[in-house]
Amino acid sequence: MFYYLYDLYFNHLDSLRIFSYVTFRALMAGLTSMFVTFWLGHKVIDFLYGLKFRESVRDDGPKSHESKKGTPTMGGLLIIGSLLLSVLLWGNLKNSNVIILSVFSLCFSALGFADDYMKSVKKIKGGMRARTKFLLSILIS
Repeated sequence: MFYYLYDLYFNHLDSLRIFSYVTFRALMAGLTSMFVTFWLGHKVIDFLYGLKFRESVRDDGPKSHESKKGTPTMGGLLIIGSLLLSVLLWGNLKNSNVIILSVFSLCFSALGFADDYMKSVKKIKGGMRARTKFLLSILIS
């Protein structure tokens, strides 16, 4: 969005030419994503905890995994959300590479969401089968 605002309205101002540089926009996208994650992280964790999206630990697993019991899952929603927000704010959406990477990120995030959903909500032990995840990953790729 900032790239287009600069291109449409402010490209005659030399002082704002920095918005046309991909290095500046990449840095700002990374910082935006980081700050959005810091800002919303605790709220998203509380929200997921309230929805009972929690890690379940097997009884036959190692004792060190017992500390993970009750840990909220689906934290990838926060990561992909902040990533896509940064892409929308700072990316050049006319660039096919930006679109392709965003679509693939969304697809793999949906796969991770489905796996976590099966574990947390459907209570399917282990979530999605490894073979299914692998085949879907190949299909997405």
